[in-house]
Amino acid sequence: MIKAQLQTIHGTLRAYTMYALGAFKNLAGVEVEDKNFSASSPSTAPPSTS
Repeated sequence: MIKAQLQTIHGTLRAYTMYALGAFKNLAGVEVEDKNFSASSPSTAPPSTS
């Protein structure tokens, strides 16, 4: 039961990730310097360097 729920959650997170990354697929000339996926809240995240 728990394994099935985790598989469902995993599939959902994977789908949302692919959707979000796909939104940037057609941006020409964009350079990505770093990808940082973390669970930190905005108040504890390091300051942006942009």
